[in-house]
Order: sequence, then structure tokens, then C-alpha cells
Amino acid sequence: MKVKVKGNWYSFILFASSLRRGTFSPSMKILFVGGTGFISSAVSRLALARGWELFLLNRGQRHPNPPGCRSLVADINRPDEVRAAMSDTRFDVIVNWVAYVPQDIERDLALFRGRAGRSEVH
Repeated sequence: MKVKVKGNWYSFILFASSLRRGTFSPSMKILFVGGTGFISSAVSRLALARGWELFLLNRGQRHPNPPGCRSLVADINRPDEVRAAMSDTRFDVIVNWVAYVPQDIERDLALFRGRAGRSEVH
């Protein structure tokens, strides 16, 4: 499945509708950038309840990550920190809950290109 990024809400709607339909495989490896806000923490808990391997990339300063997820501590605005935190890990799905302006999306495309397996971001 190829996804054309049109903004944060588009990514959220696409991901949430796939969660409801159950169209993701049972062995998903998912990266959420953020993941501890009001909406994203609810979706994080849902992903964990489905048995998916969930990684949360955040600064580790806002709220505790839900039990059962893997924590990657880095500031999304510092690409070198993000690359170091991810190492060579690849994901089936990547969702950024804190992308608000076109520059955020452009940064994410540069950071995550080639790291998504089943859903490549273009």
C-alpha cells in the first residue's frame, strides 16, 4: 500500500480506519512519533491490545509511555538523535502524531524514507 502524505489528520484517519477494519496483520511493528497525547495514547493502547509491537519515539518528558511499548527517546526535531535512537530498525507502519506544518512532513520524509516495510511513505 502506498500512502501519499497530505498532513497529520490524513495519516491519523488512514491509520484509525485501518485499525477499526483490522486490515493490518497480527504481527505489525509500528512506530508512533509522540504517542502519549490524548488521542495518540488511546490508539497506542489499542495497538498494544491487538498484540502489535509498538515503538514510541518521543522526548520522554510529557507522560509515561503505556506499559508494553518500546521507548525510543529522541527529539523529532534533532535528526541525528532520531537516527541514533532508531538504529537500523525498520517498521511496517510509521505515524507521526505531532506533525503540524509542511516542514514537519518534509523532515519526516527525509528521516523515515526506507524505514517503512509494508506502507512506504511518499
